[in-house]
Amino acid sequence: MEKNYLHKVNPSKAYPFSKLIKALPLIIVFIGILARLNVYIYNRSFFIDEANLARNVVEKSIPDYFDSLDYEQYAPPLFLMETKIVTTILGTRDYCFRIIPLLCGIGCLILMWMLLKEWDEGIIGRIYALALFSFSVLAIRYGTEFKQYSSDTFLALLLVWLAWKDRGVRWEWSQVAFWSSLGAVCIWYSMPVVFILAGVGLFFLYLHRNKYLVRWMLVVCSWLVSFGAYYYCLLSKDVFDSNLQNHHSDYFLKLLSFNLDDWKANSKLLVLLFKNLTDKTTVPVVFGILTFIVGVYAYYKKSKGRLILLIVPFILIAFASSLHMYSFIPRMTLFLLPLLLMVMARGLSYIWRISPVFPKFLLAALVSLSIINKDGYLYLLKPMEIENMKTALGVLKDEINPDDPIYVHHEAVPAFSYYNDLSDRSYGFNNVYHGNW
Repeated sequence: MEKNYLHKVNPSKAYPFSKLIKALPLIIVFIGILARLNVYIYNRSFFIDEANLARNVVEKSIPDYFDSLDYEQYAPPLFLMETKIVTTILGTRDYCFRIIPLLCGIGCLILMWMLLKEWDEGIIGRIYALALFSFSVLAIRYGTEFKQYSSDTFLALLLVWLAWKDRGVRWEWSQVAFWSSLGAVCIWYSMPVVFILAGVGLFFLYLHRNKYLVRWMLVVCSWLVSFGAYYYCLLSKDVFDSNLQNHHSDYFLKLLSFNLDDWKANSKLLVLLFKNLTDKTTVPVVFGILTFIVGVYAYYKKSKGRLILLIVPFILIAFASSLHMYSFIPRMTLFLLPLLLMVMARGLSYIWRISPVFPKFLLAALVSLSIINKDGYLYLLKPMEIENMKTALGVLKDEINPDDPIYVHHEAVPAFSYYNDLSDRSYGFNNVYHGNW
């Protein structure tokens, strides 16, 4: 009798690194969280916009946040109200102003990891998308900075995750009340969340177009009423402000133009978006665009619902930008990055699955190059510095006499005014002259 010499091989013994590879997405998220915590703990000085927004929080009361802000600042009222409550309890220190962006930045990583895992994207796709977002300098900066862009991103991912969780539920009246109130409140916490809600609305319309239509339309109507009130109270006063329009003029798409130069400018803005997603060098950018295109195709073939959730906000923002109502300046597109990265994860997983062995080595090399070129992981060991007002004020305190005059450059006035007059640890210089040239 012939003996069978073919034995089953234990995968864990045959591939000793298989468990490590499966754990890599979570390890990447953990490194991203540590990088954000390191930058937060270093506690860099406020720069112009942070200081001006902090001055609005300290100097104004909560009802004032539902009107135009001072110092050319723009932020959602509920974000400011939440910050006001935090700083009233914990104090007006830099840490206290930045705690909400930090928590939202960490929450973004966790939600993105959960979505990619639940959607069962391939391991290579999850590593690629999570690393690009975890090690994004843009995401790390605004995840540790007193601005609303980190909370915009968190709400975008939260709404996508909740919509996916509720894809199969029956639309009882309790569900109608939940989504109506959630969307209506989120609009006052994050301006770009309206684009996410549009994607969520179309997602549920696609799933339930033959039932629950009337109930879902009631939900959408509540969102429209809330956005109408928000636009009337706040956006209409600021969105077409000449200073704001001029500042963002180079970052508006011109989709309705037939001018070749305008379309060259459009292509530069879209390439800039993919540079923020991937890297500033050509090969990772082209690779990222390729995975995005393939991801759109793969989702269209197999999961149109997910494609609606992830792509509709991008399409609507492009349209709004062409009307000069939304800008493609990098910080304002931060909330789009994880959504587009998830499309790219699907594209990479699809290419990996259909590729023979040798092209997989090339794909792995391109993924590695893209990840290595993202400098965010360096913030595990080094601080992030934009301006250094606190050090300058410390030198002044040690070196000058109380009656010596201090002349402040006009661009340094916001941070100087905050640290000198409004912070819990204010310096209290009196003989100060603010530049206004």
